[in-house]
Amino acid sequence: QLGTNLRDLGLSLLAGDVQGVMRAHINVGVCHTNRGLLALARAHTEEGARLAAAHGARIAEMIAENNLAMLAADEGRLADARAHVARSLDRARERGLPGLAETWAVLVRVALEEGQADEAREAARKVREVARASERTLAARVEARLDAGGARDALRATLAEVVDDPYERATTRLALAAAERAAGDAATATRLEAEADAALEALGAD
Repeated sequence: QLGTNLRDLGLSLLAGDVQGVMRAHINVGVCHTNRGLLALARAHTEEGARLAAAHGARIAEMIAENNLAMLAADEGRLADARAHVARSLDRARERGLPGLAETWAVLVRVALEEGQADEAREAARKVREVARASERTLAARVEARLDAGGARDALRATLAEVVDDPYERATTRLALAAAERAAGDAATATRLEAEADAALEALGAD
């Protein structure tokens, strides 16, 4: 997917297609994020967000700000993550939308890191409220963050369901691995990590 999106970016630049350029920047950012290249991901996503804001593309800006929020949270930049969450939710409200489940999930992460348990629970409620059927693994991972004691059971139950998205299955395996390791089961954690790594490698982490 990275190669395809880079080609799209080049062709859109040549054609002067601003919408195509912003979409390609955002997509390339996602590909770099999945490969762990966070600085490149941030640069492309910021450019996508800038173009979206300049041209009034509210949905594209909502998505770009959501992706920047996730990057900031991954890098431990909690204040930046909050700011991007707020901008993503603002763009969503301008279009009469409740926001993306991923955005509310980032807020759960940030609130827990900051010790704001009530805010985290309210954000988790919003995840459950807006998550699509395809995002049930995301919702399960959010619930696991709130209930460390029940995390393993919840994540095991999610993996036992039929999940069509192999990337979601892999990331849920990684979340379960972390829960197993925290519970002292290093062998199971190592096995789950190896399975997730193999799946992500097969997918090209895109």
